Amino acid sequence: MHIKDGKELWDALEAKFGASNAGSDLYIMESFHDFKMVNDKSIVQQAHDIQCIAKELEILKCSLLDPFVAGCIIAKLPSSWRSFATALKHKRTKKSVEELIASLDVEEKARVKDTKGGEGHSVANTVQNQRNQGKGKGKFNPNKTTNFKKKKNKAELPCFTCGELGHFSKDCPERADRREKRGGNGQSSKTVNTVTRDCSVLMGNGSAVSVLGTGTVDLKFTSGKIVQLKNVQHVPSMNKNLVSGSLLLRDGFKVVLESNKVIVSRHSLFIGKGYVSGGLFRLSLSDFSNKCVNHICGGVNDDASLWHGRLCHITPELNAPTEVFEPPREISPEEDNNEAPRKSKKQRVEKSFGNDFIVYLVDDTPTSISQAYASPDADNWKEAVQSELDSILSNGTWELTERPYGCKPVGCKWVFKKKLRPDGTIEKYKARLVAKGYTQKEGEDFFDTYSPVARMTTIRVLLSLAVSYGLIIHQMDVKTAFLNGELEEEIYMEQPDGFVVKGQESKVCKLLKSLYGLKQAPKQWHEKFDTTLTSAGFAVNEADSCVYYRYGGGKGVILCLYVDDILIFGTDINVINEVKSFLSTKFDMKDLGEADVILNIKLIKDESGITLSQTHYVEKVLSRFGYIDSKPSPTPYDSSVTLKKNKRIGVNQLKYSQIIGSLMYLASATRPDISFAVSKLSRFMSNPGTDHWHALERVMCYLKGIMSYGIHYSGHPAVLEGYSDANWISDDELYATSGYVFMLGGGAVSWRSCKQIILTRSTMKAELAALDTASVEADWLRELLMDLPVVEKPIPAILMNCDNQTAIAKVNSDKENAKSSRHVRRRVKSVRKMRHSGVISVTYIQTEKNLADPFTKGLSRNVIDIASREMGLRPI
Repeated sequence: MHIKDGKELWDALEAKFGASNAGSDLYIMESFHDFKMVNDKSIVQQAHDIQCIAKELEILKCSLLDPFVAGCIIAKLPSSWRSFATALKHKRTKKSVEELIASLDVEEKARVKDTKGGEGHSVANTVQNQRNQGKGKGKFNPNKTTNFKKKKNKAELPCFTCGELGHFSKDCPERADRREKRGGNGQSSKTVNTVTRDCSVLMGNGSAVSVLGTGTVDLKFTSGKIVQLKNVQHVPSMNKNLVSGSLLLRDGFKVVLESNKVIVSRHSLFIGKGYVSGGLFRLSLSDFSNKCVNHICGGVNDDASLWHGRLCHITPELNAPTEVFEPPREISPEEDNNEAPRKSKKQRVEKSFGNDFIVYLVDDTPTSISQAYASPDADNWKEAVQSELDSILSNGTWELTERPYGCKPVGCKWVFKKKLRPDGTIEKYKARLVAKGYTQKEGEDFFDTYSPVARMTTIRVLLSLAVSYGLIIHQMDVKTAFLNGELEEEIYMEQPDGFVVKGQESKVCKLLKSLYGLKQAPKQWHEKFDTTLTSAGFAVNEADSCVYYRYGGGKGVILCLYVDDILIFGTDINVINEVKSFLSTKFDMKDLGEADVILNIKLIKDESGITLSQTHYVEKVLSRFGYIDSKPSPTPYDSSVTLKKNKRIGVNQLKYSQIIGSLMYLASATRPDISFAVSKLSRFMSNPGTDHWHALERVMCYLKGIMSYGIHYSGHPAVLEGYSDANWISDDELYATSGYVFMLGGGAVSWRSCKQIILTRSTMKAELAALDTASVEADWLRELLMDLPVVEKPIPAILMNCDNQTAIAKVNSDKENAKSSRHVRRRVKSVRKMRHSGVISVTYIQTEKNLADPFTKGLSRNVIDIASREMGLRPI
């Protein structure tokens, strides 16, 4: 092959490598053309598969008309359905795809019914299945030729109870004993509330059906346990009972999905289970006292089968159902109580367990703009989307331009979220336009992505200093913070869904400023904020680059930035208002007034100081994982238990990791008392066992007992002091555990419990390694305080308390021990250097008074309580 010029080479490359999408399109078309229905699978399910393939073609801009898809479904029916297909073809009124699938559903159910009950009705001299309700055992007379001739028809004799024809007295719905078991019409609930306002349920096709009432339903599992469901909605057009798994979780139940079954429990007590059926879970129930909500008014002519389409898994490509649950057939009492005749005098009757309840897990938060506009909260979502778009356009984030040749623009999508209040109610509907940054390539459209954030330790230090020096604390929030960053790279993005400019569909958005989702968005925002403040005369703290200050004439202000949250510490309200006005001119800001909540931490102010509380967060974690009603535990960790690596199959590793992740944030923010327990348990996240679960549940029970505790800063003494400790290793572990805590203003501002990274052969060496770790933190804290103008200078050496006299003597001595390992010698040298430079001074403290002791091992309740009080923890 000879290439004459560059254009011919480019065309050849494009022909060779640019045809992947075309191949995918042809593959989907071939799948639609070659699809064949078979008898051993559900016809309705196969029809839905054809419908899904048609949706894929529609996404690929190869739309198929609805009548054409319906005709293809009829043509692809198996040979056993030929007569039914012929009848459909000769009908004058054409059916849509949804109507056709509904007709196939009815026909398939009828065929299943004929297959099960179509045999044996003409067999004579056999025993029929009858229910004996206390009238003696049924007898069979062999001298008679048949048992059917003298049997009276129900329509010939009146009922002895109500006088109506069509049933016997034993089956009369007006009998008192039957009225108690049923709620009304065989399906009603004893507790009924009429819906006074329009209420509807969203179906899979976007339509809604009416809810006519609410009530209470009792589920009786085969285990004997009864679960009461409240606020159950009655939808006449839905003839199946559905139970929301998310509501069970909200009520404190634990729903565990394991392969093909679901297990429901509460407070470690087994409630019941269910098994997979048609893609959903069918609960094993023996009966339920209130079968469904009262049928308050007539039926609604809506297709209830559409609801099942909404419960299916949604693929990100189609955003449409790919699996449709085939609801079980309704069984009448006659069918349920009469089986096919058998040659036996004793008939075993299958017990009736009542109607089936099905657990489904549905998140009604939309995943696309089309879903948002079709949801019941469409007005709220539209308002949120428009507000986001207005912010983007007013900020000049992009401009429309022609797509450069060879450019592959970055995609974008809408992300929706409901912001909830602590009580669970909806506070705000939020919509965010996010770029698909995962398609970016390093070195082409992004380079550096590092963006610093303020440490939690920094925030606690500033809050403690605010109490000590009487600073005023205010808070501001930056709206759409990432939209303010200036881009250095040239990036093109597709036009957002729902807002493609008419007549300019081929154009793309050239990004002038950063957008949420871009790899470099956090970095660009921090650089923009840093440049703005430094140009206004603010200085940057050397220890934490997210802390800015400006002081002069005894007045000043300190700013602490955490992504888009800003804490402002000022000597008086005038300097704070001046900074607020300045920031409002540079960015779109939201003034939150005096600081109240920062990073999910509640700031409680009183005359004695400031208390940091996460009571609502603790309650949320306990409720989420089903420990809100657990029995309190006196300590977070049982010192008599030795945890080892689990060598068997792990127990619910995902949930274990989720709980550990939630507790890690709590332990690092306001609860140093659980720091050791969480650090210890986090070492077994990869494969937790039963013992690890018991230890983790103990932490949750401990939090239940002291849920409302928080760190209190009184402001005195305003001197930084540290404590260091280490435990010696046992026969079951190789590495010791280090722990330290630093106190300032009456409360703990920095703490840590961690496993050492070096092997030590003695307690003294383990203490030296822990002292080195604490000294590094002390050096950083001293540097932070040195660069804060409110702190008095010079800062004295930080007092480090250690309970091992041998380690202290080793640090104070200049002699070297050649037998020590290289790692230990380096750590001893580092501690000595800090002592000689005046950063720290090491002194001895008794073990009972060492506040770092709870960070290295499990202790008794009295020791934990005393250490917690000394660290500033107290009830609110």
